[in-house]
Amino acid sequence: MIREPEVVHHRLAFTPPFDSAAFAGFLRAHAVQGVDALAGRTYSRNLRTAHGPTPLEIDLPEPDGGEVVVRLGGDPAGHPEALERVRRFLDLDQDPAEVRAALGDDPLVGPLVRARPGLRVPGAFDPFETAVFAILGQQVSLAAARTLDARFHAALSPEGVRFPEPRAVSALDPGELAGILRVPGMRARAIVGAAEVFAGTCGDAGAGDEGTDGAGERSAPLRAQLLAVPGIGPWTVDYLLFRCTADADAYVPGDLVLRKALAARTGEESTVSARTAQALAEPWRPHRARALMHLWTAAAYDAR
Repeated sequence: MIREPEVVHHRLAFTPPFDSAAFAGFLRAHAVQGVDALAGRTYSRNLRTAHGPTPLEIDLPEPDGGEVVVRLGGDPAGHPEALERVRRFLDLDQDPAEVRAALGDDPLVGPLVRARPGLRVPGAFDPFETAVFAILGQQVSLAAARTLDARFHAALSPEGVRFPEPRAVSALDPGELAGILRVPGMRARAIVGAAEVFAGTCGDAGAGDEGTDGAGERSAPLRAQLLAVPGIGPWTVDYLLFRCTADADAYVPGDLVLRKALAARTGEESTVSARTAQALAEPWRPHRARALMHLWTAAAYDAR
């Protein structure tokens, strides 16, 4: 909790509805000990802003409330930046009516959109943090990824204030990092390589500073640089861009949960290929991120 004398309350408006139950389900599945936490409907973490560490608490809203309560600590000069990032994290600029008009009659995702008109696409506060989580999550369960990420944070951020900065991680020896995390050397080298990309070409903000319009085009250089790092594949980069670019058309065709969900909805026996997942999503443009989130939620995060 933020100490009361330091806290400043803010309210952010949005167009209802907001599906807090689904959003909380996603947060609960991805929360990492020492990095962020969800207690009831209150999400908390620390942000790194241009004005220093900023403790943050968000009360997920009532479905038809129209406002989100945000509590911030630290230097008030960093609050405008933090609030803008909260808007992206909660997908508050989404127009649910527009999404329903675009996808509500689709034979695959239409029933999901109509059932959950307030579903939002969770963003990310720190692109490098998200990249590390995705790399550690390659070929392991979500629970295992959370354990590894907590180990990473505990070893490299002993002050417990924020996730390690890319510049610090880029200077690490991959062999030593592999020993600390108890992961294969290739995975540790991929993390150090990703840190070099973010530290050298994207600074500490990277993809998280992208706006919605043209986000896909502006993220192309980052995508190419990350794919050039040994040990980082298309799923990792697609997931990172889905979470960090505020691009409503971002998509992760190689995701196994998505491919199984599509198989179930198209009558396939087990799963569909990434190529098929890509083709099936063409009618959803420019809202593929919304459609993907509906499929993920129905398959993995539905709390109802």
